[in-house]
Amino acid sequence: MLKKIIIFMLIIYPITHAYAWPWDPPEKKARIYISELGEIAKKAINIEEIGWNRRARQIIKSLQKLGNPAVQPTINEMLDKDNDWKFRFISIDLLYNIEGLGKAEGKKIIQSYVKMLVDDREETTLRGRVADAFGRIGVTLEAKIQTEKKAKVELSPHPWPELLSSEERKNIVDTLIALLLDEKSPNSVRVHSIRALSTYYDFAVVIANSIATLLNSSNVQIRTTTVNSLGGIAMMAEREHIGEILVGELKKGKSDFPSNQVLFWIKGLEIREAIPFLLESLKTEKYCSKRDATEILGKWKVEEAVHDLIQLLKKGRSSERYKAAEALGNIGSKEAVEPLIEVLREGGDLAEKAAAALGKIGDTRAIEPIMEVFQNMEKYNIRASEELPMALMVLGVRDAIPLIEEKYNELQKKYANKTIWRAVYENLQRFKEGEIIEYPREKR
Repeated sequence: MLKKIIIFMLIIYPITHAYAWPWDPPEKKARIYISELGEIAKKAINIEEIGWNRRARQIIKSLQKLGNPAVQPTINEMLDKDNDWKFRFISIDLLYNIEGLGKAEGKKIIQSYVKMLVDDREETTLRGRVADAFGRIGVTLEAKIQTEKKAKVELSPHPWPELLSSEERKNIVDTLIALLLDEKSPNSVRVHSIRALSTYYDFAVVIANSIATLLNSSNVQIRTTTVNSLGGIAMMAEREHIGEILVGELKKGKSDFPSNQVLFWIKGLEIREAIPFLLESLKTEKYCSKRDATEILGKWKVEEAVHDLIQLLKKGRSSERYKAAEALGNIGSKEAVEPLIEVLREGGDLAEKAAAALGKIGDTRAIEPIMEVFQNMEKYNIRASEELPMALMVLGVRDAIPLIEEKYNELQKKYANKTIWRAVYENLQRFKEGEIIEYPREKR
C-alpha cells in the first residue's frame, strides 16, 4: 500500500495536477502553475498551439479549480507587459473561468480588465479579448438560462451575473460605450466592444441609442457589428424601440449599407412596421431588392403583396420568379392559383416550385395540371421531382397512388442513389394507409 502511495505521489499526481504537491499552500501552487504556463506560451507559435498542448490544458484546469488564490497572481501576470502576449491572452480567459469566485475577487478581475481595456498603449488583440470577456460576463442570469436551453450548452461554469451589482454592470457598460464612441480607439477594439454590449440587456435603451450612432460609421465592420448587436439585444429587450431604428436604416434605401443585415433582423424579429417599404420595394426596389422583399412578405403571409407577387412571377428574373412562387404558396391566396398553373406548365425547375405552392394553397383546380405534368415529366423537362408527388398527396389525390408508385419504381431502376424519393416513399406509405399528408412546418 505504501508503495502505491509513493508511486502515485511521485508519478501520477504530478502528471495530473501540474508540478505542485498537495501540501503546497494554494498561493505557491498558483505561482508554480503560472510559471510553467508562461514557459509553454513563450515556446508556442500561436494561441492555437497552446490550446493543443496537453500540459497547458492540465495547468489551466488546475488553476481554474484552485479558485480565489489563483486570481491575484494571474492578474499580475496578465497586466505585466513584459510577458509574452500569448500568455497574457490565455490569462484573460483563465481569469474569467476561475471557479468559485468570491465577490471581492470578481471585482479585482473587473478592475484589471478595465485597466487593460482603456490603455491605448496596450496590445490591440489583448484589448479586444478583454472586451470579449466583458461580453461573456454580461450575460444576465435569465438570458443565460434561456440561451443555454435553446443551444443546449452551458455558457459558463460559474454565476458571473450574480457576482456583479446593477451599478457595477452599468459601470462596465459606460466604459465600453465610451471606448466604442471614441474614434481614436482601434476599430477592432470598438467592434469587440459593440459585440460585448449586446449581452447587457438590462441597459438595452442606453446601449441601443449609443451604438445606433455608429450606423453612420465609415467602417463597414463597425456598421455590420452594430446592426447585429442591435438585433441581438432586440431578441431579449426593447424590440419595438430597436425595430424603429432598423426600419429607419431600411428607409435609407437599397444602396445604403447595411441593407442585408438590416433585412435579416427585420425578418427574424418580424418587425411588421417595415411592410410598407417592402411592398414599395416589390415594385421599385427602392429600399431593398425585389427578391428580398418577396421572401419576407411571403414568410409573413402579407395578403397586400399578392398582386405584385403575381406580376413578379410572370415577368421577373429567374431567381425572383422562384421566390415569388414560394411566397404565393406561403400566403395561400386563391388569386394565385391560375398564374401558378401557367408557370407549372412551363416545366423545368420553376414548375416544381409552382407545384409546391399549389399544394400549399390547396385548391382543387391544381390537381389536373399537376397530374398532367407528373405523368409527362420528361416532356416538361423535369427529372426526378419530389414536389409533384408531394403536392398530389397533400391535395389528397388518392387516384394518384398507382402513378406515384410507378414513377418511384422507375426512378429506383434508373438512378444508382437508392435514397432518391425516400421522403416521398415514406409519405406514400402513410397516404396509402389513409393518413392526411401535410408539408413539414418549415415548408408551410
